[in-house]
Amino acid sequence: MIPIKIILSTDGVKHFYKGFLKENTNDITIQYLDENLDIVNIYIADMEVEIKRTNSIMKFNKDVECDFAYETEFGKLVLKLVTNNIAIENKCFRIEYSLYDELDILAYKNKLILEYIKE
Repeated sequence: MIPIKIILSTDGVKHFYKGFLKENTNDITIQYLDENLDIVNIYIADMEVEIKRTNSIMKFNKDVECDFAYETEFGKLVLKLVTNNIAIENKCFRIEYSLYDELDILAYKNKLILEYIKE
């Protein structure tokens, strides 16, 4: 795995991490440790991005709505993720998405941008 620097921007707030990159013919895997000491694995293939943490798996795909569960200390929270726009480029991806709970929209047009630089 190749060491990388990661810039993760969520709704304009930037987070900086050190991680690792594994490039295959058809996909990319990025792994890093977040500020909560949780291992985050990101899989990028075609027009799909999957972000896997200890307590949840979020899948971003323009053509598919994703139901996922987020484990909290109070129990499981079931959410629906709708990818409004996704762009995967060289060393970067940009995602715009909406998030729903069982009753209503929680967040509309959230933005997630990840860029990485090989060290």
